[in-house]
Parts: sequence; C-alpha cells; structure tokens
Amino acid sequence: MSLPLVGVGPHVLRHGDALDGIEDLMDGERASLCYTDPPWGQGLLSGFETINNRDTGASKPGHRYDDFMPRLFGLIVRNTRGWVIMEYGERWESDIRRWAAEFDLTHSGIGYAVYGGKLRRHHIHVMHTHGRIARSSQVRAFDDTSGLRTIQAARDAGFGLSGGVLLDPCCGMGYSARLALMTGMRFRGNELNAKRLGKTRAILEDANPPRSRRAPVLGRMP
Repeated sequence: MSLPLVGVGPHVLRHGDALDGIEDLMDGERASLCYTDPPWGQGLLSGFETINNRDTGASKPGHRYDDFMPRLFGLIVRNTRGWVIMEYGERWESDIRRWAAEFDLTHSGIGYAVYGGKLRRHHIHVMHTHGRIARSSQVRAFDDTSGLRTIQAARDAGFGLSGGVLLDPCCGMGYSARLALMTGMRFRGNELNAKRLGKTRAILEDANPPRSRRAPVLGRMP
C-alpha cells in the first residue's frame, strides 16, 4: 500500500521508511542530485528511531547499521543519475568509501564541514553515479561550513541543476529542500519522522503559497 505523499508546488514529500522503497515518491523519475545526511552509525540510527517513537508513537523498525547503509546506497543509485553528496561522521569514512566502490560510485573526495557548538568536524562525501569527478575546488568549497552555509556551498560549487530533481531519502527538517529552492530544482524528500517532515513541508509551503501551487495534494500527512 502506498504511503502518504504530499505535493507542494513542484515538490513532493513522502512520509515513511525509505527502505520500504521510494518508487511512489520518484514516479519514474531519476534525480540529478541526491543530497542527504543519513543517520551516522548504529547509535544515531537507533537514536532517531527512538525520537520517532517519542514524537509520533510509531514503532521502531530496528534497523542495523551494516544492513541499513548498503540498502540506502542501493536505493540512491537506483533513483539517481548524477551527483551524490552525503554528510557523514569522520569515523565511518572507510565504510562510506567501501560502499561507494561496491555500488560503482565515483568518489571525488571529502569536504570537511563542522557542526555543533564545539565545531566538531564531519565529512561531505562527493560522489557521482556515472563516472564524473568533481574539481578539487568544488569539494573544498564545503570546508569549515555548517548548516545552511554547507547547503549554500553546494549551490555555489555548481552541484544544483536548475530544472532537475533533487532527492533526499532522509530529508529531516529541510536543509536539502532549501538547496532545491535555491537552485530551482524539484524536491523529492522522504522522512521517517512525520514531525520533522512537517518542518520540511513548511519550508516548501513558504516558497509555494497556495495560489501558486502547481502540484496536487497526492495524499495526506498523518
């Protein structure tokens, strides 16, 4: 059974577990850019399931990191034909590089962004599904950025493609949606936590007031 989809202007949001499949979200299209920040390791993966249970009362899927991440890579590759930009913690660098190789992604290198009050460093992995390699200056554009500045760096480095589709299978509270708005891309976002997805929806609705919406409401958020 299809999970709820919501159209906001040219953008579409899906509430559900990405590993159940996102064919309904993509509707036969393939993204020219996938920008995503999936849970880092088992601790954060379990933690987000706990947050979802607290926020929404939903049961915990009980995903395991070593199963979740390769399945996520497979989902991304099946639905993307272009750039893949993935934010991930430093300690898992070898895992991300290994899965990139297993799924035939060309890995261009790593930018070093920061997060939190203590400015802890994390990685921005720049990859491509069909052999393109990013310039060093494009990868380095992410260095010492955080939050919205990281998204702006992706735009300024030329990863956004006007008129294309931006996919985020773990879209959280909307940073990747902001990138789609900045670059004129059509956003396709999936999120397990309906409360967090509501914040992404609000960002898109602010940019697409009802009088200018072009896409129908395809489903209803729970």
